[in-house]
Amino acid sequence: GNPRVRQQLAFTLGQWGTADAAQALGELSTQAGDDPWLRAAIVSSALRRPDEILKVVLRPSTAPQVRENFASPLLGTAVASDDPEVLENALIQAAPAGAETPERWQFAALSGLLDAMQRKSVELDSFRNSANTELRTAVGRITMALRHARELAATESAGETGRESAIRLLGHESDRQPQDLDLLLKIIQGPAAARLQSAALETVGRLRRPNIPDLLLAGWKRHSPSLRNSILETLLRRNEWAGRILDGVEQGAIGTREVSAANRQRLIKHFNPALQERAAQLFSAHAPEHRATLVARWQNDLPPQGDDARGAL
Repeated sequence: GNPRVRQQLAFTLGQWGTADAAQALGELSTQAGDDPWLRAAIVSSALRRPDEILKVVLRPSTAPQVRENFASPLLGTAVASDDPEVLENALIQAAPAGAETPERWQFAALSGLLDAMQRKSVELDSFRNSANTELRTAVGRITMALRHARELAATESAGETGRESAIRLLGHESDRQPQDLDLLLKIIQGPAAARLQSAALETVGRLRRPNIPDLLLAGWKRHSPSLRNSILETLLRRNEWAGRILDGVEQGAIGTREVSAANRQRLIKHFNPALQERAAQLFSAHAPEHRATLVARWQNDLPPQGDDARGAL
């Protein structure tokens, strides 16, 4: 059908907000293909009944690409709904069936779900003692999937795509977080592919452990320039970690020129006045000269008159 008509249909179904409308949105998702506008319309229309749409998206007969496109954003929407029943239904639907290693899209979906729960300060453990037997079983299956992810992330011979998805699931079990952090640091500091190092850094960046800046900056001189820059980017994403960059520069552990011009500006314009002042003092000697200042300085070195002969064509 006409793409605009299908997009408008998604918006209309979202306004209705009934179970039947949600099921229709789910069926529409199976026809979205590579249309980013229709996908966005369906997800934005899922605010009222994301769990009902998930029933269609996650059924076995649905194409893997559809599940990969919609599972993670719909699970995130379920968490954001602040509706306990919707969240419980989403957990039950997201739990992988069986004891085999989950597929890549399942790892990605669980990562999106657990990240969204973390942002809402909702712990997976809080559902372990639920009166709902189906929910308790789902939590057990999700825990098993996390163990599979840990094993896959540690397997150096595994394919990069699957291993990357597994890495992003680490750190979600509070009692296993120290071990997960050790594994993530091993990936970051080892000979792993750049995409795996990047995934590990992003995963470390969402953990809330006070010693993470020191762990990331350990062995700084052995890191490649690109990895050093990625570590600084990770530290800059957390306001409480940004000061550790300045500590490293002041102590000589991080070279001033190892901080890119863009990152220097982020520190100089930091919302914390104390960090602003420290950064301005540390990086003032390396601040780029104003264009007018450069022109004026070079003009002083020019001869008073040009040479017509040397300038002739």
